[in-house]
Amino acid sequence: MQPGLSSTGELFDSLKVYLNNKKRLQPIIGLGSIIECVKVGEHCREASYLCEVCVCRLSKADMRNHISGSLHRYNYIKAWHPHLVCEWKENSDLSRLAWPLMEIARKIEAKEGSGDVQLIEVGDVLYQKMATLSENDAVTLIAAVKTVRDWQGGPECLSQATSGQLEPHSGHSQRTVLLGSHQLPKERELPRC
Repeated sequence: MQPGLSSTGELFDSLKVYLNNKKRLQPIIGLGSIIECVKVGEHCREASYLCEVCVCRLSKADMRNHISGSLHRYNYIKAWHPHLVCEWKENSDLSRLAWPLMEIARKIEAKEGSGDVQLIEVGDVLYQKMATLSENDAVTLIAAVKTVRDWQGGPECLSQATSGQLEPHSGHSQRTVLLGSHQLPKERELPRC
């Protein structure tokens, strides 16, 4: 896949029909905590999926199941709406809380939507590094990469500096292309944002 060819990731694309179904039974929340990490420059698309709130790495099929499960709902609610679960014990049996979690998730989804999957495209070296790290370290690495990207002025600023090597994106998921250090311009060449 080449940078600039996809406006959304495969995970979000595979969820569109379900998310648009007004009669669906399962609310979906916390898609903004899901990262689709894609290796750039390959003829066959290779992707890994990370959940920041659950600190896990899964296949696309497993991630589709994960986002509608009690563990993801609980961790997302605990991270972003802790007041809604503050009375629950830390080691609660989530199977007993499935219905209350689904009702809370339904209310959150109605108020703020499902969220947008983050799409991050990386080079082979970084992708292989992420694939071999533990889940916790992989999530930490991607968080650090996102922090560096934000520190450099975000996608729009960096796009100007790299003459189109990083394409800003206005679709349903956040898209970032990470360049190797040999591809970045010298610091003095970066425009002020």
